[in-house]
Amino acid sequence: MFIIDDLLGVFYTLLLVIDGIVYNLVGYVYSVFDTLVKLNIFSIENYKTFVNNIYIILGVIMLFILAYSLLKAIINPEQFAKGEASFPKLIKNVLVSLIIIVLLPTVFEFAYNFQTALLNNDVIPKLILGENEDTSGGENAGRRMAFYVFNSFFHPSEEYCEDVNVDPELDTCSSKISSGDGTSTSYVTNDVDDNNLNLKQANQKVLTGESSFAVYSQFGTAVADGKINYTIIISTIVGAVLLWVIISFCFDMAVRVLKLLFYQVIAPIPVVCRIIPGGHLKDAFSKWTKQVVSLFIEVFIRIAAITFGVSLIDVVISSLGNINIDGLVLKYVIRVLLIMGIIIFIKQVPKLIGELFGLDTGGMKLGIMDKLAAGGGLIAGAAVSGGITSAVRNFHATRAQGGSFGAAFKSGVGGLGSGTLRSGYNAKTKGAKNFKDMFGATSAGAAAAGAAKTRRAAKTARYKANGQDALTGRFTDMVDSVKDWATGGIGQFEDRIKMGNEFKSSGDAIFDEAGKILSKNSNNVDMVANMIDGNGNSKFKGDTNGDLLKLYQEYSGMSLAAIEADVDRQANIVDFSALVNRTDFEKEQIDFATGKKSKVFDARGYQDAIDREARKHAAKMANLRSMYNQLEKETKMNIVNVALNSDMKIDGIDDSKLQSIRDKVDTFKVQYSQVGSAVVDPASNKSYKEISQSGDIAHQIDDIATAFANISSAASADAAKHRQAMEARKGNK
Repeated sequence: MFIIDDLLGVFYTLLLVIDGIVYNLVGYVYSVFDTLVKLNIFSIENYKTFVNNIYIILGVIMLFILAYSLLKAIINPEQFAKGEASFPKLIKNVLVSLIIIVLLPTVFEFAYNFQTALLNNDVIPKLILGENEDTSGGENAGRRMAFYVFNSFFHPSEEYCEDVNVDPELDTCSSKISSGDGTSTSYVTNDVDDNNLNLKQANQKVLTGESSFAVYSQFGTAVADGKINYTIIISTIVGAVLLWVIISFCFDMAVRVLKLLFYQVIAPIPVVCRIIPGGHLKDAFSKWTKQVVSLFIEVFIRIAAITFGVSLIDVVISSLGNINIDGLVLKYVIRVLLIMGIIIFIKQVPKLIGELFGLDTGGMKLGIMDKLAAGGGLIAGAAVSGGITSAVRNFHATRAQGGSFGAAFKSGVGGLGSGTLRSGYNAKTKGAKNFKDMFGATSAGAAAAGAAKTRRAAKTARYKANGQDALTGRFTDMVDSVKDWATGGIGQFEDRIKMGNEFKSSGDAIFDEAGKILSKNSNNVDMVANMIDGNGNSKFKGDTNGDLLKLYQEYSGMSLAAIEADVDRQANIVDFSALVNRTDFEKEQIDFATGKKSKVFDARGYQDAIDREARKHAAKMANLRSMYNQLEKETKMNIVNVALNSDMKIDGIDDSKLQSIRDKVDTFKVQYSQVGSAVVDPASNKSYKEISQSGDIAHQIDDIATAFANISSAASADAAKHRQAMEARKGNK
């Protein structure tokens, strides 16, 4: 039992060390935020000189504009007589702009001095908190915020306080909880004064900044003993969120510093735009003024938001002690929720004030990922991590293959460069917006670098197999690539594939129209095509034994719909036992010992007979399907021929219904004439010329469409072989 308690004490101590790091960072990062708020980069002499030089240059330009305007007024006095372009108005704008440019450096210097005075004297916090409140530096404000948040997860146990007969609401209970017996010390501090503290003393030292949050790591055993309620994991998560928010504030302030630098450097440009009469450029000065004023006010709004938030946290801590809430744990849960609500509120204050007064406050966004993405941080992260990943993989792969350290190092350097470029490019092109996207780009870039290494190795192996060195092999590949380009490359096959598909589609469109007419008249017996030629032979393809013709004759006098229905009926037959006589497999047997006769059933023979009938039926169904499909196609051919030959007709079919077929055929003929009205089928080597004007036109169209379809198939096969050859040259095996 003691061993378990000791292990728990060590476990809690480790978690407290982690929390100590997180909450110490909260105070430190908040001090960074406070420093950025007060930073004035323009106090550096180099920037002053740079800005003043720009002012002088633009001042000269304005004098030139004034002289040019005077000259134009002398040449064309009517143009400058009225309106915004009038000479008096122009002179007024030039003089006002000149005065503004002269005063701008002084105005900016006064604004920065005024801002510095307000911030250094903590005017905003004193206005909000009052003169007598603690308004010491940003580090103290950040520490108080971190302390109150952490204290919500780390506080005396209500049960323990009741056991020692002490009110859990008072600090008296905290003073009863000791950090150790003199041998238990912090894992991260060597300050002797921080040893042997009680919880009340530790809280006071952390709150005043005398000790860091690391002092709490001494209370791991007290947590294990049940003297302290410590909400593990959640305390770390909430602290990390708080740290995340303040880091985001730091980004906002850093951007503000650079924005002010930019607006001061370009200040003379919007001033000059005041002189230009008409157009939207004249509004540039008012927009610039609004942005600069918003930036200066922004810092005070954010300081006020932070100060107000810290004061609210103080109020929450003190007020909850006077509210009757059952249970210490419930009280601390409410405290956590209120503190996190205050943090979120701090984020929203600048936006609320900006919307209320029409100011561009920039907004305090929690989205650090957006800031990293906008600044290229995620792209850089992907590039670096991808380069390192590829370097490590290449190094280990080379060593695993028996390569020397030097060869492995060289391969690693190559992987570093390849992985860096590929991962960075992936992150940029795919628009990495978060760490998941960044690591995805890293993985893809490293994989691409590995694949490129494999291709290079395959090329080298192919060169060696061909008796070539690397230089000769690459030169041969280059020559082959030039030849491929000169002959049209893969495009020569794609054109044939496209042409074949277009002709096939045109041919299908004709017979689809015939199919529509057939489906509407499938019960018409006169629609069914005659499958016996003039010599009495079968028109069915592949009907060497005449089986298809016999089946066709069995359906003589039936419509196509009736034939299809019977074919479907026979296809649904699954029980063939009725076709076999069971008694044929019952045999009489004599027992010679007794002389008795009995009947024996040959089950296996009976089943074999059924299976034979099933196979016969399957063969018949194959013939039936073939017969029906060819009959249907021939019927469509017949409909097309009737549409194209005036001397042919089908009873019950109005000629006007066939016009759509004639239109499709005309389209096919025009398309065919565009390729010279001639084609050779690569499958049968048959050649086809112009389409006749009468007779069996349908079969001619079908043969031509089939020839082009075969051209497409052959081109696809050639294209596949061409790609394989190209990949072999590149090493993509």
